[in-house]
Amino acid sequence: MIASLLVVTPHASFGELIRQSLEETRSYRVHIVDDAESAVSCLKEQGVSMAFLDMDLKDASVLEIGLALRKINADLDLVIISNADILPALDEIRPWKLLRKPFYLPNLLNMLDKAPLKKAVPRDDVNLAYNPEEDEDNLPWLRDATKAAQHLTRLTLESSAQAALIVRQRKLWAYAGQLSQTAASELAGTAAQHKKAGDLLRFIRLEATQAEHMLYVVQLAEGVTLAMVFDAETPFSTIRNQANHLVESLSI
Repeated sequence: MIASLLVVTPHASFGELIRQSLEETRSYRVHIVDDAESAVSCLKEQGVSMAFLDMDLKDASVLEIGLALRKINADLDLVIISNADILPALDEIRPWKLLRKPFYLPNLLNMLDKAPLKKAVPRDDVNLAYNPEEDEDNLPWLRDATKAAQHLTRLTLESSAQAALIVRQRKLWAYAGQLSQTAASELAGTAAQHKKAGDLLRFIRLEATQAEHMLYVVQLAEGVTLAMVFDAETPFSTIRNQANHLVESLSI
């Protein structure tokens, strides 16, 4: 049975990201609205089981919408989406769950009880220190930044990515693409912040281009991160397929 979900956000592109991510599992149908009236109407007509409320709607709007939805369905699951370190209490609409921006797709699925996260538990006898020679053994092209850039260039020509780059030990290691070096450095700084296992997909606005892009980041190895940049309108399925192909190619 396909579950209906509601996303209330002022950012249509952000709502579309969630919709594409979840509907591709074929387990959910996602409805996107941007105000209280539309949210209430959707809940009544679509039998929504969970509502995501974006804090960018402003605190009062989130509270207003949450109260209106709970008045119709007291058991409705609410998820607050925010990138703030400190959230308003929102006690009047508790209980609710928190989904922080930027979010990892596995976190979102885990919240829906469809893909529980698996965390590796390190053993005491395992040496977790970073050894750059191990990366070079697993990914030989890392020994030469120029060859790595050439490798990226060849592979990105086969995709719709605007650019691809490798960040090694939090520094730009290799780059290929249509964007300027300034934009590449800006992207490297963002990609270097990705430290968790799994992939990250988020919208990003670059100062260098004064435009929005879709950024896909994934770890290739300890201390080595791949970042790909796409046009903001690129479908999530396209990004995922092309990124997976690139990762597999880099592993050869």
